[in-house]
Amino acid sequence: MLTLAASAETTGVAALLLQTFLIVMVSTFVAATTIARQLVMPVKDKLDVKDKVLLQLLLKPVLISAARLALNNGPATPTSSSATGRDSSPSKLQDKPYLGFGLGLRTEHFQDVIDSEPEVDWFEIISENFMVKGGKPKYYLHKIRERYPMVMHGVSLSIGTTDPINFDYLRNLKTLANEVQPEWLSDHLCWTQHGGINSHDLLPLPYTEEALEHVSSRISATQDFLGQQILIENVSSYLTYNDSSISEWEFLSAVAEKADCLILLDLNNIYVSARNHGFNAEDYLNGIDPARVQQFHLAGHTDYGDYVIDTHDHDVVHSVWDLYAKAIERFGQVSTMIERDDNIPPLADLVTELNMARAIAKAGTGALSHQQAR
Repeated sequence: MLTLAASAETTGVAALLLQTFLIVMVSTFVAATTIARQLVMPVKDKLDVKDKVLLQLLLKPVLISAARLALNNGPATPTSSSATGRDSSPSKLQDKPYLGFGLGLRTEHFQDVIDSEPEVDWFEIISENFMVKGGKPKYYLHKIRERYPMVMHGVSLSIGTTDPINFDYLRNLKTLANEVQPEWLSDHLCWTQHGGINSHDLLPLPYTEEALEHVSSRISATQDFLGQQILIENVSSYLTYNDSSISEWEFLSAVAEKADCLILLDLNNIYVSARNHGFNAEDYLNGIDPARVQQFHLAGHTDYGDYVIDTHDHDVVHSVWDLYAKAIERFGQVSTMIERDDNIPPLADLVTELNMARAIAKAGTGALSHQQAR
């Protein structure tokens, strides 16, 4: 995997993003050459046409955003969370709602959900897909919401950017939340955009004290505006920064504590990043505070042997199911859902896969209860 470091003359988040930009600028325009293979991909001589397309999809958006990010001298100082009316007492962390087992609500399944009312406890929607004033998607959203609990999951909060907080986006998010009345809201621990341009990719952050302060203050300000805690999700990644001073799980835990937010723990993303960067996925689980974890994501990926890409176009693999079982042992009963965004099977097939999660969770919580009883 690509590793980035700031030069001796530059420091901080902006400088690291500048390094990202410099590497990506080379690799994007010479993606088919030996230089690009050696700089970016961990497979060197194995790049085929599909890999080159993947390379550009993965890294080209940074060309748009990282250059301008690097020109920013640092984060704006948002409002402190002390001004909010949110209840963030420790007892509140122990009183998390449990929804059971859910699926991502996708267009292909709208009518089937209404007609068959599948044995799904709840649905997760992609917030941005419904930030419109009407139309057929909203019709189905309301029909399904009448029958099932929902949570809202965003992909455009861009909490790690050094741009000012996008309050227009937050207003639209809050409007949709008032309409849907979800159990909770979530987004990703990453940066996605700058200057009003959305890369539509979840780009990783350097894990430094500066980035920790920056992201935590932005999450606090976001929660103050929305009037509720949000869940922050770990992303899969394909590059790291030499300037990172702590592990990803330490960073995520520290952000959740400092910002008083909750965690959406994506187990497939942990597996993908562990494979790509060579860390132990169980170390990740053991480094996260159980009191902060309110939701699990499960998904499939594409395994190229030397590296793994989070594609959400396959069934959950055995290794991720094993990691889920270990997560149940550590965190107990946590609302769990399966994401599927491409190569989408019939709804009945996803319900069958979801039943696997039910069985693993039942076995895991039963064993945990037995241990506690002893």
